[in-house]
Amino acid sequence: MTLRFFLRSFGHIQIFAGAAVWLRLSLIQKMKKFGVVTPILYLCVTPFFASAAELQTDRQELIRAEVVRVVHEKQVNVPGTELQVLLQTLDARTRTGEILTFEYDLSPKLSAGNSVIIKRTTTIEGDVYLTYQDRDRRGVLSVLALAFVALFVLMLGKRSWRTLLSLVLSLCAIFFILVPAILAGYPPTFLTIVVAGGVLALIIFLSHGLSSHGAIAFSGTFIAVGISIALASLVVALAGFTGTGSDAAVYLNVSTRGTLDLPGVLLASIIIGMLGVLDDVAITQAAIVEELKAANPAYRFTELYRSAMRVGRDHIGALTNTLVFAYVGAAFPLVLLMSLMDTPLTYLVNQEMVADEIVRLLVGSMGLMLAVPITTVIAAYWWHSRAVNMKESIPTHAHTHIHE
Repeated sequence: MTLRFFLRSFGHIQIFAGAAVWLRLSLIQKMKKFGVVTPILYLCVTPFFASAAELQTDRQELIRAEVVRVVHEKQVNVPGTELQVLLQTLDARTRTGEILTFEYDLSPKLSAGNSVIIKRTTTIEGDVYLTYQDRDRRGVLSVLALAFVALFVLMLGKRSWRTLLSLVLSLCAIFFILVPAILAGYPPTFLTIVVAGGVLALIIFLSHGLSSHGAIAFSGTFIAVGISIALASLVVALAGFTGTGSDAAVYLNVSTRGTLDLPGVLLASIIIGMLGVLDDVAITQAAIVEELKAANPAYRFTELYRSAMRVGRDHIGALTNTLVFAYVGAAFPLVLLMSLMDTPLTYLVNQEMVADEIVRLLVGSMGLMLAVPITTVIAAYWWHSRAVNMKESIPTHAHTHIHE
């Protein structure tokens, strides 16, 4: 249908869109009575009613194109600053052969042959605007992902499919259950705890099988996550975090009209960030205790705990360094920005955009430190009076070094 037809039918569209939005909101309110399963229903229902409400808005589409010509280049001043940037005017050809002309003022500059994504906005009056959206990196990312999978399968062999499956299912749980549920208004912290339990179960039991060390690792990790959540909640409340320490959080708050619990979203991000590293130490400690018992059946609780903790302390030190450098690397542009400021260091770290990263690092490290002794205690208690079945394979781990 043409734009003219929609304009002639504007009154009918208004009625239909209003009814669709009302029905959608009514369904959301009713679905909240059914618990955490309703985000799946919400995902199924949303697309059908969203389209009706969008009929009256500007139409936007993302178009892949290839730069074919640099039309013009000039240096321009950025308003309000002394910074000069290179402004390029470029022609790009779409897959259908259409030529689109757009402007680009970022670095590095574009040249013929570069693949880009252009956003075309068509207003209800019929005006068309073209803006540069981003470089098209999907081809490079696809090749990198395939190389990762190939190397992963080569290293892990037959066990690789279970680990990859657990990773895919865990990401699906986060992106298709947790994220839509939080946006629908469910409490972020409680919902993240529920989803975190499912993610941990997928990671541990699919990757390592339904075994004693898997169950022990799950128990130790979940207890450590629970304690870390309580600690993070206390810190967020006492320090008065608003959850708006990043640009993404600010945009999220604006996009959702301030309806989200942003401190709860901050807690959710802390929980998700620590899941992988806690699984690492927990499964290692459980396997170490089992190996110690298999090597020396006479070991009792005290010997198992002390021997395993000697390895655990090395593991804590190595992974704490890993966490610190991972966070510093992720926030490196922020580190460079801080170094340019004349503000005293104590005031810089007090700013929320810096303080919330510090909380992530410290709470994650403390969760790691707690997971090691908790898992070791559970494993030592379980195996001190039991014999290890030597026919069952005990998983090895890159960090496992038994000190006797």
